[in-house]
Amino acid sequence: MGSCNILGAFSSGGGGGGATVTAFNVTNAAGFTTTSSSYVEVTNMTVDKPTITDGECLAVFWASVQNDNDGKLYSAYEDDSSVVSYGKMEGHVNADQTIACGDQSDADGQTYSLNTKASAGTETIQYTGDRQTRMTGLGIG
Repeated sequence: MGSCNILGAFSSGGGGGGATVTAFNVTNAAGFTTTSSSYVEVTNMTVDKPTITDGECLAVFWASVQNDNDGKLYSAYEDDSSVVSYGKMEGHVNADQTIACGDQSDADGQTYSLNTKASAGTETIQYTGDRQTRMTGLGIG
């Protein structure tokens, strides 16, 4: 059995040592629109992963997305400018859809960013009320 302190360090009981746990969280408070058919970075949805020697980063995003045209909705994680995972769903004209996706990678201090693209029309990342877009995760090592 382990113990956790308020600094986020976890100790695994027994002979010394321990682990580091670092959390990150970012919320889009301004919304975002694009007509690009290629992935573009969503403004204010970038975070530096923690740097932990031999550590891993577990991350998830959920995006509330709307398109003014029928087509597929796309949102993706980029890790240091490379798409590493993405979510896709069939869109309906002006219907709010939620896309969620996760990723596991090295806790190497590189940048995570949320990206989106439109298959047709204008894709909008929502930001009001219960339609908040968020990226959250843990660096563990």
